Amino acid sequence: MKEISDKISKAYGCKIIVRPEQKLGNSHKNYLVYLAQISYRKEIKNKLEFLMNHSHTWEDFKEKARALNLKVDDTKKYTTYLLEGSEQTKKIRDRSLKNHKFLKGNLKERIEKNTIGYSVCSIAS
Repeated sequence: MKEISDKISKAYGCKIIVRPEQKLGNSHKNYLVYLAQISYRKEIKNKLEFLMNHSHTWEDFKEKARALNLKVDDTKKYTTYLLEGSEQTKKIRDRSLKNHKFLKGNLKERIEKNTIGYSVCSIAS
């Protein structure tokens, strides 16, 4: 295609743009692998799902989250999550996880419905 364009440009006396071989940055496949490696949201969602099913009170939920290296901060207006021991630098708000079941109120409702709870020791291992 470039050769045809160059011939037409040369025939009409137009300037031919010389570019070094262009390489695309990353392929889509490489990009998906990259996203999977740095996807803190996905890991946080997985841990929250697990904790939702294995906790019976909000305080129990926070203790077990600490055992799973997930810092839960609910002292301010929004509940935020941070993976401790990872390269994550910014806290993630509960509403940015794109699912209403991860909002603090919905989590509390779901946790209260649980009848069987697991100990913090069994969760950590």
